[in-house]
Amino acid sequence: MSASLFEGLITTRLLSGFVRIISAAHVKDPLKAGAGSSRFSPPRGSSAAFRLIYGASNLETAVFETLVRSRFDRLNRKSRILTPADYLTRWAFNFSTQKEVTLKLLDLTSGNAARCGVPTDVIRASNHMSGQFFSNFVHKHMDIDGLIYPSRFTECPCVAVYDRALKKKKLVVGRYLIRLNKPLLRITMRPWDIRVK
Repeated sequence: MSASLFEGLITTRLLSGFVRIISAAHVKDPLKAGAGSSRFSPPRGSSAAFRLIYGASNLETAVFETLVRSRFDRLNRKSRILTPADYLTRWAFNFSTQKEVTLKLLDLTSGNAARCGVPTDVIRASNHMSGQFFSNFVHKHMDIDGLIYPSRFTECPCVAVYDRALKKKKLVVGRYLIRLNKPLLRITMRPWDIRVK
């Protein structure tokens, strides 16, 4: 695989009001990149040491990507419930690019991934292995800040921002961090037929 295959997918973007959900432990440093296993983190056993943060273009997508995920794939209406244990230790905040700063992103939205032969598992599979190997390749061979891709749940845009963009302080945190709560989530998740206790 050659990085030149994906050169046409590179875009520069201003980000405005993307949503990240974090645990209470990260409230003091909300843009800190985690080391856990995720869709575009380095593959297990890899020597790659990069980290990244994720954001979604709206709150409902951030909730799906972070809290709901594949838990409610079954059609049993009674099982589609978020409980206080799911959300009470979580906070949401907005982040944007610094004023007049853009991110250089690999754009996997609008059919671009299929157009360039990116395996569908990279952005669609519940198993993250394909996405991790793809991201590892991209991070190593392309001088970009991250990826923009469609949520596999809501199809709204999401971003994965590599730590090299964070080290250059390309992102800024919004004014407020909001603790997730029942009234907020009830409104947010009602259109998705998910109840909140």
